[in-house]
Amino acid sequence: MFKRCLKSELKKALFNKAAFIAFIFTIFLSLMHSAGAIRLCSLSINELNKGKINGNPMITMISLYVRWLGADGSSVECGLFYFLLPLIIVVPYGWSLISELNSGYIKNIVCRVNRRNYFISKYISVFISASSIVIITLLLNVLVLALFLPALKPEGIYPYGTIGQMSMWSGLFYEHPLLYTIMYILLDGIFAGLIAVTTVALSFAVKRKILVMLIPFFGLLLLDYLNTHVAVNCEFSPIKFLQTLPVIFDRYGVVIASEGILLFVVTFVITLYRGRHYEVL
Repeated sequence: MFKRCLKSELKKALFNKAAFIAFIFTIFLSLMHSAGAIRLCSLSINELNKGKINGNPMITMISLYVRWLGADGSSVECGLFYFLLPLIIVVPYGWSLISELNSGYIKNIVCRVNRRNYFISKYISVFISASSIVIITLLLNVLVLALFLPALKPEGIYPYGTIGQMSMWSGLFYEHPLLYTIMYILLDGIFAGLIAVTTVALSFAVKRKILVMLIPFFGLLLLDYLNTHVAVNCEFSPIKFLQTLPVIFDRYGVVIASEGILLFVVTFVITLYRGRHYEVL
């Protein structure tokens, strides 16, 4: 019964107009960024071949590992993608539970299937719909750029793309940048899913669809503001630590993992508890 319920929810989450629009938008950003990065690489190589660059050409500046979407802080597309991320990821299916609660459709569902199975399926499908958008978009960007950009290891002596020695996975960044990039794409996908499932938990308390979809966005903006203005020595704003860009503070794995675990526990427990007691709400 759970597999059937999950299959049905996943089908609705991944194959709907909202999901299609979100995919088109993020893929458009990804391809626009790829075109700009490839053009910059081509210009740099042409100038190098013509002898127009004197001294150290800093060829690793155009490396795949410092120019992919998650690391290219000089691009408009990177800024747009991560700033709008909390809105983009709730578009495919984040609105589904509150729509079903408000319409009364859910009453017909919970009398036919186990409520626990239904709400867990809803939670998982929202998570997957959000994470798949981010992972596919970033992977596409890396794969396209890999066809044209040199995959050179980053060098810490240059003032671009560098991260602190104590920052999370810094050893991988300089020694195994491909693994670092893949791990960061997966991290972005996991957090995208965790941010999206906040809409599931919020649906039990907030009755307006637009608010359910906007609260995660403004919540992350508030967290980013606090991270910038509160005197701490670590990066705890997802808007910043989901990018591989150099930041003011180092990124610590224990902080990021704690945020992820806390977000999962809170949203999952609320979803199960309120779902179980849905009839007495």
